[in-house]
Amino acid sequence: MDNKNIKNKPTSPLTNYWQKLGADQNGKLPEKAAARYKPNKFLSTGTRYESDKKKKDSWLKSLFGNKPEKKAETVSEVKKPKEEVQSAREQNPQLTKKEIEEYLSHNYEGRSGKSEIISVENVIKDFELGDTIVNILKDVSFKVDQGDFVMLVGPSGCGKSTLLHVIYGLEEPSSGKVFIEDKDIWTEGKNWRADFRNRYIGFIPQQSFWVKSFSVIENLAIPATIKGESFSSAMEKAAKLIQLVNMEHRADNRPYDLSGGEQQKIAMARSLLLNPKFIIADEPTGNLDQKSGAEIMELFKEFNERFNITILMVTHNQDQYKYANRLVQMVDGKIVKS
Repeated sequence: MDNKNIKNKPTSPLTNYWQKLGADQNGKLPEKAAARYKPNKFLSTGTRYESDKKKKDSWLKSLFGNKPEKKAETVSEVKKPKEEVQSAREQNPQLTKKEIEEYLSHNYEGRSGKSEIISVENVIKDFELGDTIVNILKDVSFKVDQGDFVMLVGPSGCGKSTLLHVIYGLEEPSSGKVFIEDKDIWTEGKNWRADFRNRYIGFIPQQSFWVKSFSVIENLAIPATIKGESFSSAMEKAAKLIQLVNMEHRADNRPYDLSGGEQQKIAMARSLLLNPKFIIADEPTGNLDQKSGAEIMELFKEFNERFNITILMVTHNQDQYKYANRLVQMVDGKIVKS
C-alpha cells in the first residue's frame, strides 16, 4: 500500500464538524482547543484511550479541573455507616447551587414563584385509521404551576403519551389549545416549535437516542451547539451538568456502552443543559431495574426541590407516586382527577 496515500487520508467528517464548532468567525481554530474529537480511537472497552493515564491527561482534565487522585480506602473508612457517608456528601456537595446557576443560564431566577407554566385547554386528538376515527384525547384540560412535580398516571392506552406529545409540540391537537406560559404553541409554525423545544423544554424519553460516534459528553453538549452557542461554551456546561449527576467518569465513553440507568442520568443532565422552563419525562424508568429506577427518581426529586424545576412525568409505577406533589389521573382519554 502506498504510504503517501495513508498520510493524505481524508479527515473524518466528525472531526471537521467539531472543529468547525470550535473555530472563530474567521474559521480559525484556537491554538489550544477546549476539546478535541479523536476519531477511530475507540477501543472495545468503550474508551478511545489506551490507558487510564492517557485518559487522565486528555482534554477532559481541563474541563473537570485538577482533582486529587483518589486514595485507597482504609479499613475504618470502609466501615463507616452509610448515613455518615451520605451526611458528608451533603455537607460537601461537588457543586454548589451558585455554580449550577452560572452554568445553566441567566433565566434561572425565573423559576421562582408559583406562576402558571402549562395550560391545556379543551384538547381533543383524533386519529384516522382507514375509515375509522379513533378518539384518543377527549376534551382534556389541566394546568401545571411553576415548581410542581406532576405525575400523569393511568392505564396503558389511555392517552398519556399522546398528551405529552401535544404539550411538547410533536402531535397537533384536532382542537383545543396548549399554552406555555402565555404562548399558544400551536398557533406557531413547525420550525418555531422545534426551536422552542430545544431552547425551553427538557425532554427525557423512555429510551434515549444518541449519536453513536460521539462520546457521552459530546452528546450532552449537542443541544447547546444547535442553539448556536460556541463549542467550548457547550462543553463547559456539559462538564458541569455531568458532574451534577455524578457521571463525569463516563464522560469519554460511548453512550451505548453505559448501562440503562447511566444513560438516563446523562439524559437528565442533557435535559437541563439549556435551562428549560420545565422537564417532560415519558416513563423514564420503564426500562430500568428497581435500584436504578429509584436512583433516577431521587435525582428528579432533587432537581425539583433544589432548583425549583417543574416536572411533568408519565409513570405506571405506583411506588413512584410519593415523589410527586400532584397526580393527574387519566382514563379512556379523559382527565378524571387532577
